[in-house]
Amino acid sequence: MAEYMRIRREIVFAFGITAAVAASRAIYAPNYLVNFDAVNFALAIREFNPGLHQPQPPGYPLFVLLLKSLDLVLRHARLDLLVSGLIGSTAAVLLLWGLGNAIYGEAEGYLGALVLAANPVFWYAGLANPVRTYLAVISIATAWAGWNCLHKQSPGIWFYAMGASLGLLSGFRPETVILLAPLFVGVGLRARVGAARFALAALLLAACAGSWISVLVYKAGGLQPFLELHFGYLKVNSQDYTLAFGASRMAALETVRRSFAWNFLPAIPWAWALLFAWSQVLSAVSRGRGWFIAIWFLPPFLFHALVHLRDIDQTLVTTPVVSLIGGWALANLKWPKRRLAVPAAAVAMLALSFYCFRRPPVADLRLASNGTVRYANDWMRATRSAVDTLQAEGPLAIVCYGSVVTWRQISYYYPDTPVLYLPGVEKGSETISPFWTLHRRIIAVADPITLPEIGNIAWSGAPGPGMREALVRVAPVREVGPLVVTTRASKGSRFRMGKWNLVAGSTQAGRLMKSARLPVRSQPRPCSVRNGNPVITEYHRAGGVTDDHVVVAVGGGRRHHHVELVQTGTNHPGVRQLRSRAQGTRLIRSDVLGNDRRRVQQATRLRHRPVRQRRGWQPEPGAEQ
Repeated sequence: MAEYMRIRREIVFAFGITAAVAASRAIYAPNYLVNFDAVNFALAIREFNPGLHQPQPPGYPLFVLLLKSLDLVLRHARLDLLVSGLIGSTAAVLLLWGLGNAIYGEAEGYLGALVLAANPVFWYAGLANPVRTYLAVISIATAWAGWNCLHKQSPGIWFYAMGASLGLLSGFRPETVILLAPLFVGVGLRARVGAARFALAALLLAACAGSWISVLVYKAGGLQPFLELHFGYLKVNSQDYTLAFGASRMAALETVRRSFAWNFLPAIPWAWALLFAWSQVLSAVSRGRGWFIAIWFLPPFLFHALVHLRDIDQTLVTTPVVSLIGGWALANLKWPKRRLAVPAAAVAMLALSFYCFRRPPVADLRLASNGTVRYANDWMRATRSAVDTLQAEGPLAIVCYGSVVTWRQISYYYPDTPVLYLPGVEKGSETISPFWTLHRRIIAVADPITLPEIGNIAWSGAPGPGMREALVRVAPVREVGPLVVTTRASKGSRFRMGKWNLVAGSTQAGRLMKSARLPVRSQPRPCSVRNGNPVITEYHRAGGVTDDHVVVAVGGGRRHHHVELVQTGTNHPGVRQLRSRAQGTRLIRSDVLGNDRRRVQQATRLRHRPVRQRRGWQPEPGAEQ
C-alpha cells in the first residue's frame, strides 16, 4: 500500500509541476521575437548556417534540429521557440527532482524541483532565451549519471552513460562539453573506473560530440575556419570585461561581482531557510556530497567569472546546484511542527519567487524579470504598428541606431524593406561597420553613408530626444509611434548621427531601393582583366555579421559586372581563389552564399565571360594585363 501511495504521489507531482511550468510560461509568453538571438534561431529554422548567425556561434545544432522538428507541426517560429523552452524547462525540473531524490532524499527532490521551476532566471530563459534552459538539462543529466557512477553498482556502465549524455546533449549547448569536463574527469578518478574504462568513456564522449561537431565544421568550411569563427566570436563578446581577454581591472572585477550576483541573488526567495537548517549543514556535505557539489559548481562558475559571462541566464548551468541546496534547506528546517513548517516554507518560497519575477528587489534581477520581457514585447508591438502605418503611405527605408528593437528583428518581420544598421552604443558595435540589409542580404557601406531618395525614412533609436534633434536640422520630422520619420531631405545635405556621416537624397540609391537592389557604389569601377576574366582589386571586411567575414565580388558581363557577396573566413581556400579571379564593381544583384563549403566551391567554379573594354576605359595602375 505504501508503495502504491508513493507511485501515485510521484505521478501527481510530475503532472502537477509540468502543468504549473506550462501555465507560468504561457501566461507571460511574448507575442513577438523579442531579441536578436530569437531571430537568429527563427532564421536557422529555414537555413542552418552559423557563419551567417543562423544561429549565432557556436551553432547549437541539436537545438536547431528540435526547432525544425517542431516547425513541421507548429509552422510558426515564435511558437517553436516557446514550446522548445517549455520542453527544456520541464525536462530540467523533472531531472532535478530525480537527482535531488538520489543525493538527499524524497523531500529534497520535490523541493529542489520547485525551487528550480520558480527560479526567476530560469523562468525568464523559458520565455526569452529557450536554448539556455538546456544548460540546466545538460548539467543535471550529466551530474545524475556521475552520482550514480559513484554510488550505484556497475560504475563503469554509469560512467559510459555520463560520457555519452554529455557528448550528445552538449549539441544543444556546445560550451557545456568544456564546462562539465572537470566533473566527468573528477567522477572517473574518484570512482576508480580504471584506465581502460576511462579511455573508452572518453572515446564515447568524443564520438557523441563529434556527431554534431562535424556538422559545424562542415558548415564552417573546414576545421580552421570553424575554430577561427568560434574563438573570434568568444573574443569579441568577452574582451571588454573579462580577465582572460585582457579587460581592465575594474571591468574584470565587475564581471566577478556579476558572477556571484547572478548565481546567488535568485536564491533570495529561500535563502532565509538556511538560518533554520544551519545546524545540519554537515549532513548536507557528508558522504561525498560536498566534493561532488563543489566539482559540479566551481569550474563553470570560474569560467563565467574569468572568461565569459554576458547574460544573466548563461548561469543556468550552475543554477541547478544552487536550487538543489535550496531544496535541502527547505526540507531540513528545524521548526517545532515540521510537518506543517515545510509545506508553509515551500508556499512562502513560491510566493517570493513570483514576487521577484514580477517586482525584482535588486537591480541585477531586473535583467531576468517579467518587466524585461514585457518591455521588449511592447517596443516590438509599437514598432511594427508604426512600420505598418508608414508602409501604407508609400516607399519606406528604416535606419536603426542604438534602438531597443534591433535591425535583425525589423529585417525579419519586413524582409522587403531596406534597413540600414548604424552601430551605436551597444556592446561590440565598435567592431562592426554600417550595412544595409534587404531580402536577408547584407551589404557593407562606407562612410559617408548615402541615404535613398524615397518617400519616408524611419529612424529607430534609443529613447530620448537626441535623434530628433539631429534630424530636425536637415528635414521635416514627425513621430510615428517610437519611430522618428523624415521625408524628402534636401538632396546632398550632410549631417552626423553619432560618429557616422550621412548624405541625404541619392536618386540612384532610391532607384536601387525601389527595385530591391542595394547601393554599393554610386559609380561603376573599371576592372583589370587577366586571361579574359576579371581580377580582384578590392578586398574588405563586411562587418555586421562578424568581423572575421569578408565581401568578395565575383563575375563579369558585357555591360555590367554581376556581383555575388561571399561571406566566409578570410583563410578559407574559396576566398583565396576568388581573390585571384574577381573584381568589385557596382552591384546589380546580391546573394549571400555564407560559410557553406559546398556553395563557396560552386562560386569558385563560376566561368566569367570576357569584359568588353569600353571607350575611355583604362586598367588600374599596377594591374596585370
